[in-house]
Amino acid sequence: MSGNIVFLIPIVAIVGGILLSAYKANLKAKSQSTDNAKNISEQLNKQITQLQQELAEVKERTAVLEKIVTSQDYDLKNEINSL
Repeated sequence: MSGNIVFLIPIVAIVGGILLSAYKANLKAKSQSTDNAKNISEQLNKQITQLQQELAEVKERTAVLEKIVTSQDYDLKNEINSL
């Protein structure tokens, strides 16, 4: 029995080392995927903010154009130009 323990101890140590290194690699991979997800989320939030600003500018421009087109001066200019 004691002869078997001599072989069993190194085997357990080797298997334990392999399992520990696999566990550390798994933690590292999870950490990297979490970091990648955070980076992607930050990029998407920046892009959303930019698009919201652009949309607000387009709405302002549209409102200005609507005021110009619906004003009486615009209609008068068109009538004069058509003559």
